[in-house]
Amino acid sequence: MPISSAGSSTSLRGFTLIEVLVVLGIMALVMVVVVPAISKTRGGSLSDVARDLQVELRRTRSAAVLQQQSRSLVLDVQGRSYWQDTAGDDKRDIGRDIVVRARVASTELHDGLAAIRFFPDGSSTGGHVRLAGAAGGLRIDVDWLSGKVSLHEESAR
Repeated sequence: MPISSAGSSTSLRGFTLIEVLVVLGIMALVMVVVVPAISKTRGGSLSDVARDLQVELRRTRSAAVLQQQSRSLVLDVQGRSYWQDTAGDDKRDIGRDIVVRARVASTELHDGLAAIRFFPDGSSTGGHVRLAGAAGGLRIDVDWLSGKVSLHEESAR
């Protein structure tokens, strides 16, 4: 490239730092929005679904204690979804490749739906939900006395 004199102008080709940062920012924003949307439509992995279900059970228990009213987490085993009884329109899907089984109190079985109810003192009707996939199985236990929610890995049978 020739050296220019003081009176002439040269144009350098390339990107400015601001242009690079704007492009990186746009790419980051797309990743934040698109990747979760794709994973929701495909259904999560077994461990993701188990953690989400565990968190939702704990949220249901907290709501019962804070509002001093019984609250239930409803599980549709056939439809592969779950939701809080007060938020039926906010169903969370369980992937098609995950086998779901639930054991709950007989009083919490209604029209093919199983529920685990939490009471204002934190206790519950108890039960467990088993999730199984190709890689193994997980069990979410809910203690009837304390309402404690715990996640356990199940051995292959």
